[in-house]
Amino acid sequence: MIDNQANIVAFLKGLRRESGAYADTSDGEPSLGPTLSALKTLAQLGALEISQQTIDFIRSCRHDNAFSAQPGTAMLGAEPSPFATAQALIALKTLGQDDLLREYIPVAVDYMSAAAANQFDHFMLVAAYEECEIPEPVPQKTIAFFEQQLANSLAAKNVLDTAIAGASLIRARQTLANPGAVIDCIIAGQNTPDGGFGDGGRSSLLTTYCAVRALALLDSLPNTRRLFAYFDALQTEFGYAVTAGGATNAGATYQVAGMLIWMAELQRIPVNAARQGDTDFLREWLANGGDPD
Repeated sequence: MIDNQANIVAFLKGLRRESGAYADTSDGEPSLGPTLSALKTLAQLGALEISQQTIDFIRSCRHDNAFSAQPGTAMLGAEPSPFATAQALIALKTLGQDDLLREYIPVAVDYMSAAAANQFDHFMLVAAYEECEIPEPVPQKTIAFFEQQLANSLAAKNVLDTAIAGASLIRARQTLANPGAVIDCIIAGQNTPDGGFGDGGRSSLLTTYCAVRALALLDSLPNTRRLFAYFDALQTEFGYAVTAGGATNAGATYQVAGMLIWMAELQRIPVNAARQGDTDFLREWLANGGDPD
């Protein structure tokens, strides 16, 4: 359950600018990333309105076979990227623009596959394949990238990289060789003072988001009480902030809203254990922060 839904909807709609794009904060500049965050959160809350201005803004970010975060030419700083291209495709899917996607996807996926250079490019490429329901398999270049990253990050006990690689491989319909090791590495990352996930004992919202996403895909529960205490610390009157005490932020609100949905879905695990009379699991789950309500 997401609290203050009416306030969140009002805040997100207030981020929409005359161009149809959205900003991340009340005084921020609009761009493709915040637009995607706002659209997806509004869709989750059942408050999405299809705006031709927003569609036109996304289209204005296109450069032949790719997209940039802002409209304009590369000379003006509107450099196309695999990350922004994936964001644009997912935003158009969220807005129900299947005709445009049929036109854009063939060249866009070729561009993303060739140009992806880091984990965030590859991560968003996988997201675009999954969320836009692209029938072809995720490029082998991306699969190989995440297989290598997962091996390296597990050896280094890096929580963020393990979560991103593990989740991306699962979303790309790959089978993890050692899912237990992935779960153990991610769960260890909740050893922070505030209950979020992070590397080096310090939480970050990005790491927490990626960790919870991976755990949800692996049907594994974090310490629920500590995680919800972390969410509570980020909550504002109109949504969520990136850090406790910060300004309400569209990206942060989208991330926490998504995690709340995944955590609600994961409650089937203790419910099924209760139905089966698995008292050993329930005892361990309660000791690890499970909510008996």
